[in-house]
Amino acid sequence: MSAHSYTLDRPAVYRGLMERMAHALGIDLKAALEDDHIDQGQIERLKLRCSLCDRPDDCARLLSAHPNIESAPDYCVNSRTLAELAANGPVFRQG
Repeated sequence: MSAHSYTLDRPAVYRGLMERMAHALGIDLKAALEDDHIDQGQIERLKLRCSLCDRPDDCARLLSAHPNIESAPDYCVNSRTLAELAANGPVFRQG
């Protein structure tokens, strides 16, 4: 099974983890939308990919234990896009 695997035998349940991950990385999604670094369709696709991930519990535990992180975990299905946004898009200071 790859690091970016999906399961199709259960309905997608979105738990808000993509936004939590973006926040933990310091990404300001609202500003990214306003500044055209990302569009609403891309955000919806990130949320869909997140909802299909087979490791939401691992993600939720990570985000609960570490509200600020340097990079998304290797198993994150959105890690590349989030890394690009963190490097090139609007970010906020974490304090």
